[in-house]
Amino acid sequence: MARLDNLFDAVNAVNETLVAVHSSKRSAMHRPNRAPRPETAIQRIESRQRVSRLDEIVNRMTGGR
Repeated sequence: MARLDNLFDAVNAVNETLVAVHSSKRSAMHRPNRAPRPETAIQRIESRQRVSRLDEIVNRMTGGR
């Protein structure tokens, strides 16, 4: 799957480059859109920890309501 995502990104980058080169406007070229990547286990843990910390702050401020 990672290789397919990388291939999609590469083809999309080539497409964006061709559009930028052949367009009549010389606008600033933006980065091509990347295919969404699956979330890793570490990213899920970090996300849960952030949410947990926010929940603790909310509980402190609202008195646990």
